[in-house]
Amino acid sequence: MSTEPEWLSPRSLDEALALKAEGREEATVVAGGTFVGIMVNQRLQAPTAFLSLRDVPGLDYVRSAKNSTLQQSVAKSDEAPDGELLLGAMTTHRTVERSPLVREGWPALAATFGLGEQVVSGHVTPDHYVVDRGGEIKRERLVNGGVLGAEDLAALAELGRSLEERFGCPQDIEWAIASGQLYLLQSRPVTTL
Repeated sequence: MSTEPEWLSPRSLDEALALKAEGREEATVVAGGTFVGIMVNQRLQAPTAFLSLRDVPGLDYVRSAKNSTLQQSVAKSDEAPDGELLLGAMTTHRTVERSPLVREGWPALAATFGLGEQVVSGHVTPDHYVVDRGGEIKRERLVNGGVLGAEDLAALAELGRSLEERFGCPQDIEWAIASGQLYLLQSRPVTTL
């Protein structure tokens, strides 16, 4: 018989970090969304404790080092290099959709080898690409040695353009590449741009 997981609900980032340092490193961090719930319900994950970030203030930001109006409230250590986009752990999809930074047209791709769940759960840091609408790389940060090649990026840019044209608005897409074939897994409208 399994026991109920412990629910840890810190009120500050310092408290959350202290809980992790006190031997709670096994606690599954919950930062909104439904992914962990699905994994637990399907018995794919059985955490002994949850560390909820819901009540920790200041984790719901979208900011960039190149946006000087947002920089005013950002400590130098929090600035993104080369104008990259930073999202707080509690940043919602709606916040990203409504962000003036995103509205400026930052098509971005995150990629890693294996399942995307690794990115969502925070177990891996993905390669990060910012591309133009033709798939040409404007900036990249390769953590995994370059998961995507030029042909992959061009195909993904084309997929994004064609979905936007088909549905009449920009799309937030989830995708996979297996054996050189691009697969669309999910597409949902980004209606507030």
